[in-house]
Amino acid sequence: MREVNVAIADDNERILDMLGEIIEQDQDLNLIGKADNGEDIYHLIKEKKPDVVLLDLIMPKMD
Repeated sequence: MREVNVAIADDNERILDMLGEIIEQDQDLNLIGKADNGEDIYHLIKEKKPDVVLLDLIMPKMD
């Protein structure tokens, strides 16, 4: 089974770090990036094309 590429976005730094740690501990998941605003996660998604995005809906710069 191949790894699932995951990106995460949240404006709460503690949540972003916690989710990142959980993903990094799972052998089947590959954390490809984190963002703390909507604009950054938009560009990350376009560039790296993750399989899954964990996304806070209300974000700075862009929802």
